Amino acid sequence: MKYTAQSERLWLQLLSVEEHLDDYHEIISNPKGMKWSVSGLSTSLAQSKEKMFSRVKSPQNPRMENYAILLRSSVTGQEIDKERGEAEGEEGQKKAKLIGVIGAIRESEKGAEVGYGIGPEWWGKGYMTEALGLFIKTWFSIKREHDWDTLVACIDSENMPSIRVVQKAGFREGEIWDGPYELFAEKGMGKKRYLTQWYLKRPEEFEGPLHE
Repeated sequence: MKYTAQSERLWLQLLSVEEHLDDYHEIISNPKGMKWSVSGLSTSLAQSKEKMFSRVKSPQNPRMENYAILLRSSVTGQEIDKERGEAEGEEGQKKAKLIGVIGAIRESEKGAEVGYGIGPEWWGKGYMTEALGLFIKTWFSIKREHDWDTLVACIDSENMPSIRVVQKAGFREGEIWDGPYELFAEKGMGKKRYLTQWYLKRPEEFEGPLHE
C-alpha cells in the first residue's frame, strides 16, 4: 500500500473510490458530521460514490487533489486497539480506517482552496490538525505545472473548531467572502451565514528546490 505522507498517527493516501468508498459514505451520511455542509447528506452508497468521483483526479478534474486521512497501523506488528480503527480486509489483512478527507478542492485567483472533513467520532483528538500539517508539507514540497504559492480555506465565521485548526497551521485571517450563503440543514430558514477566507503562503522552508 502506497502512502503519500505519514505522521505519528496518520497516513495520507490519494483518495480512491475502490479503496475508500465505504468509510467515505459512513462520514458523509452522518448528520452530525455534515453539520457545516452546503451540499447536504448522502442518502445512499450510490450517491456517495457519485460525490466521491467529483473529488478524485480525472480528465474532467485534472487539478483535483484529495487525500484519504487514514489511521496508521502498528509499526511493531502488535494488535491494534479500536481507537486505531483497523478493520479486517481481504485474506485477513488489516485495512486502515479512513477517518476523513483533505485536499485541494478548487482553484481561485488567490490560490488553491483547501477543504477537509473528519468523522465526528474522531473530533477533539487533534487528528484534523495533524492531517492539515501533513497536507501542507505535501502540497508545498511537490513541483506542479500550475503551482500555487497560497492555500485558501473558506470557513464559516461560527465554525470555531475549523478556525482553530487553520490557526494552528499558520493560516492568517483575510476578508469575508462576498455575499451570504445557506447551510444545507438550514435551507429555507432565512439564516444568513458568511465565510471568512484564511490564507497560508508558501512557508520559507519550502522556498528551495522542489520535488518533481
